[in-house]
Amino acid sequence: MLARTLAVLFAAFSVSAGIVYYKARSGGPYTEGGAGVERALVCMAQNRISSTENISVEMDGRTYYACCPNCIGRLLTDGRLRYAVDPATGNAVDKAEAFIVSREDGTVIYFESEGTARDYRPDLEGI
Repeated sequence: MLARTLAVLFAAFSVSAGIVYYKARSGGPYTEGGAGVERALVCMAQNRISSTENISVEMDGRTYYACCPNCIGRLLTDGRLRYAVDPATGNAVDKAEAFIVSREDGTVIYFESEGTARDYRPDLEGI
């Protein structure tokens, strides 16, 4: 019985991971006309693209997104999770306002703007 349950859980996880990978590779999560990822598809506590739209978390007039109740709690209680460092400039970026770019592994990078994202990753040109 335990083996069957684990097999079902593994299969569900594999399908979910495949969907995330497909969306990341196919352009599914990108904003229209650009290389940025739609904020609603990013769990900002885990810094990962989700296979479906996440739960919005309103805080201080800004909207963050989380994939589950645990991540919601983490965003609400740990203010550091609501910020990232733009790797192009070294400046702190509020995730609710950041330009978000996905990596091939489904994780994301937050930037101050599309311009700093293109400075950091020139391969985004023309996407």
